[in-house]
Amino acid sequence: MQQEYILHNDEFILKNQPIITADNRSFRYGDGLFESMRMSNGKLKFAELHADRLRAGMKALKMEGATLFDEYFLKQKTNELCKKNKLKDNVRFRLSVYRAGDGLYTPNSNKSGYVLEASALIESTYELNKKGLIVDVFDELTKPVDKLSNYKTCNSLVYVMAGLYKKQYNLDEAFILNQNGFLCESISSNIFVVYDKQIYTPSFNRRLYCRSNEKCGNEYCQNQRNSCNTSTNKPRSVERS
Repeated sequence: MQQEYILHNDEFILKNQPIITADNRSFRYGDGLFESMRMSNGKLKFAELHADRLRAGMKALKMEGATLFDEYFLKQKTNELCKKNKLKDNVRFRLSVYRAGDGLYTPNSNKSGYVLEASALIESTYELNKKGLIVDVFDELTKPVDKLSNYKTCNSLVYVMAGLYKKQYNLDEAFILNQNGFLCESISSNIFVVYDKQIYTPSFNRRLYCRSNEKCGNEYCQNQRNSCNTSTNKPRSVERS
């Protein structure tokens, strides 16, 4: 049986081997960031955009070592992990970056560490659901609008609670609102609303968070000969679309 490995600070470690202790700051305080990435047909998709967002997030959290996590680093490390795990073509990655060192709420160090995970995918492309989805709006908690909203931090409780809501009501997906009551995303994807032959995407996270979102959406719209617009959408706009 093929053993599976993760990459922890440039060291290959068996996937089932513990790597953090109880005082790890990401575990204690959610003091970290992550990026979910995808390799299709042997090519890491949107590596530059993932690197841009990750480095900007590290700088926002005042973590050291942000310059290390460039496009070359992401491509190199994902290829190394694929080779170690004998994966190829279509792979999903999660790169987690945490603040190393101890301290209580106030860190004693701003040095960073990372963990890279990989798992095989069957599909090589992004596909639209052909049967439709049962969806609803999760409004028990909202996503804050602040300087960290554009990054994937390790504090993901809004998404966890939305996932429990989805499970409770047997939904396929749930929409998440920002603190102003506007649609910003769903649990596991971005939102594009088709209305009156126009395509709209929420403008709440227009900056780094949405760069890959906007690029994919604009490319799709160009292929369909439609325009892609940013807007502030209330939940009722989805009902009309």
